[in-house]
Amino acid sequence: FILRSSCKISIQFSLITPTQSSSKPATLLCINMKFNLSLVAVCLAKSAAAFSSQALPPGVVNLSSSAQRDVFTMADWAASFGVQQAEGLQLTSYDGQDYFAATQQDIPAGTCVMYVPSDVVLSSSQAAQEFGGALGDAENQLSMAGLQEKIPLFRLFMKILVEYGKGEASPWYTWLNSLPRIYNTGASMTYACFDCLPPYAAWLALTERQNFVNFQKASKYAPMNEEIVSNVTILKWAYNVALTRSIDWYGERYIAPMVDMFNHGTETEAEISYDENGNCMVYATTDVYAGSPLRVSYGDPTNPTPLFASYGFLDETSPATFCKVMHMKDEMEELGYTFADL
Repeated sequence: FILRSSCKISIQFSLITPTQSSSKPATLLCINMKFNLSLVAVCLAKSAAAFSSQALPPGVVNLSSSAQRDVFTMADWAASFGVQQAEGLQLTSYDGQDYFAATQQDIPAGTCVMYVPSDVVLSSSQAAQEFGGALGDAENQLSMAGLQEKIPLFRLFMKILVEYGKGEASPWYTWLNSLPRIYNTGASMTYACFDCLPPYAAWLALTERQNFVNFQKASKYAPMNEEIVSNVTILKWAYNVALTRSIDWYGERYIAPMVDMFNHGTETEAEISYDENGNCMVYATTDVYAGSPLRVSYGDPTNPTPLFASYGFLDETSPATFCKVMHMKDEMEELGYTFADL
């Protein structure tokens, strides 16, 4: 994450129709961005230099359940780093806990409603480059546990832990401080919770919990701050951040601050994409009227149980519900069905 002072970048947005495709947004919202070195740390780490065994610095994010999310400071921080959004788009909350993107102006279909430059985006590929071979032993532990496909998520998980450990010196501190402290995902559930769930939901939630436990074990093989890897609260928070704020894009995991504030919807108004340079764009997929939210898809709306296990909510607008015939898996497969078909 290298941000240069006096770096002026011109970025353009344009209106495009749903039938057009463009890897770069292009409407006259051109801005000059000057990055202030007082707000950033230049990462020139060699391999494991990003890790530290020293005590945690003052000013780390307060993970207490009573800590308030500082979302609006984060929005200002994002704008200062070149994040652009369409006129009328803003972050909204009904309760001060859950925030979502909504518009106060009509937005035509095809509009690029948000742009996040690659310097602000966190990705598993960038984390792999930053850490070099320092995660090799930890990733081998995941592979031996049969979690090879989770390695991109693990790299983001470790990146979040490293940035958390830097406290206010982290370029992403303001974003981290805007995130929820409490999550209701499968990783956060207890065995008493699993006993109360229908079989399919319990199985998926328990799988998420087991994934977290494997991440927790693997993190001990990385040259990480001992105060962090021994603190289950920090590890579980970082896991939930990586899991719920990131999206899979061609096998890599990405988190784009501000874009991670878009909520899920069975019927969506927007979609997220990344270009070949790692810049993130959000496009309106339909005409969106003033006063409406802009929602994206987190997963298959006809099978809401995985959303419940991974994100901690049950989509009440989904046409499906929990599968309660987990014990009939073999019979279902003989008939050519999966849980997603029920």
